[in-house]
Amino acid sequence: PEQFDQDSEKQMEFLMEATRGVRNMRGEMKIHPGKTVRCVVVATPEDRRILEENKGYIELLANCELEIQDPGDPKPKQAISSVVFGTEIYLPLSGLVDLDKEVARLEKEIKTITGVLERVKKKLSNQEFLAKAPPEVVEKEREKEAELEKNLEALCQRLNTFKA
Repeated sequence: PEQFDQDSEKQMEFLMEATRGVRNMRGEMKIHPGKTVRCVVVATPEDRRILEENKGYIELLANCELEIQDPGDPKPKQAISSVVFGTEIYLPLSGLVDLDKEVARLEKEIKTITGVLERVKKKLSNQEFLAKAPPEVVEKEREKEAELEKNLEALCQRLNTFKA
């Protein structure tokens, strides 16, 4: 019974994370929650079994139609993705999002973040700032720099997805 409970817990956690992954992608792309979307899941045989047994729950909770593929199958083009416990979930955007507008929006956001990042880097390279500012302020600027770099990388990856 103990092993069964652990397996069930692990499966439930996987299903909840998969549902959350689909919902997060929908939110990132501003896709209305009421609109049914197609999701492609690239799953191992074990995850495939879990997904097929519980497909209806994910489809209901994330308002999507799941298509389960094997790892060797071609990945969807112009799609954003999420990884849940090693399983890739793709949300193809064709027909859901105006790709030209999204590319323009991403390019504008990249330009804005690049400008802010340059200002933060300039501040952190200023020896006078480093000498006079309290350590917590300097640390906050370093954290801001790291966060901006992370955001910039994510935006660039998403932009490359659309241009592919």
